[in-house]
Amino acid sequence: MRHLAHHSINSFYQYFIWGLSV
Repeated sequence: MRHLAHHSINSFYQYFIWGLSV
């Protein structure tokens, strides 16, 4: 479960950065 949560957070963070970049 910890791995899934980490992946979710990582995806959210990456998406957030991508949004700011664009």
